[in-house]
Amino acid sequence: MRREFWGRAVRIQSLAEISGARLQNAPQIVSVDGFCVSPKEARRGSAFIARDEEEARVAVAAGAYAVIYEGDFEIFDFEVAFLRADNLNLALWRLARYFMTERGHSAALASPVQIAILRHLFLPKNAVILEREPDHAFMQIFRASEEGACFFSDDFSSLQKLSFEPVALGVRGVSNLNESSLFFCDLDMGGARYANLQFPPFFADELCGVCEFFASRGLDFRVRDLRDFPHFRAIFVNRFSRPVAFGTSERAFICESDPALFEREAAYLRGKNAKVKICAPKSLNLNFADVQFANPAELAKLNGFTYALALCDWNELFGSLSQERVEPSLFGDF
Repeated sequence: MRREFWGRAVRIQSLAEISGARLQNAPQIVSVDGFCVSPKEARRGSAFIARDEEEARVAVAAGAYAVIYEGDFEIFDFEVAFLRADNLNLALWRLARYFMTERGHSAALASPVQIAILRHLFLPKNAVILEREPDHAFMQIFRASEEGACFFSDDFSSLQKLSFEPVALGVRGVSNLNESSLFFCDLDMGGARYANLQFPPFFADELCGVCEFFASRGLDFRVRDLRDFPHFRAIFVNRFSRPVAFGTSERAFICESDPALFEREAAYLRGKNAKVKICAPKSLNLNFADVQFANPAELAKLNGFTYALALCDWNELFGSLSQERVEPSLFGDF
């Protein structure tokens, strides 16, 4: 039997009590054995989480025994249970919390940086990054293939809806950290030694906090490619500000899209006494910025820097720097 179904019947009355939804009719069916949020996944015996009445009709035609919804739906099949929730998202969180408790799952609060780190690890099946949308988060919890899974999120309000005691990953000071480069580090994590890891040392504490959490729970993980880590990400450029291979130039733009991290990184680079320019959008009016730009494409004309920290999207800046443009000529135009 597929894991997205309970494997045992649950009575409609119990489903109503758990979710807080009210039964709107007197159906012939008395129980369900699973959930789905897409009508394409509906099958005989499932309960469909409905955002749209037409989709509910498709799900019921495919065999759904119950429809959980918000608003005014027509009861178009009296053999099927219609359960109306005052707030469908709240009903989903209540159902999710029930499964968290029943299956011994736990919730862990991570920082946004640690969530990005987790996305760059090969995680075990019982470690899951929780989706933000209630529909998807609920189905992740319901479909968890392992008992005692741990669900990670940087949204504390969501975790509070799921667990009485969400734990925090925290950070850990790094031992034997080699900071010879802004973009590479050597460090010990979870009993393993990583040499010349392409990962900014600026975030080493967050990385080691994640690893310590996994080690404390006896969970295995492996680091996969960190080169596209989305924070403090470099674009090395030549003297004409054209992108070149990573690490082959002494000049680089460093991109950060998170304003709070951008401010921290600016202070970090200033403390390194690096020849750095801090670049931010004019609209933010950041008084600590050396350069204010209306469009990241303007940064192609920036001169006199070793590193330029820019508050912008990496892909947008890389695309702007990669565009064909007229390079200055030694002898001028003829």
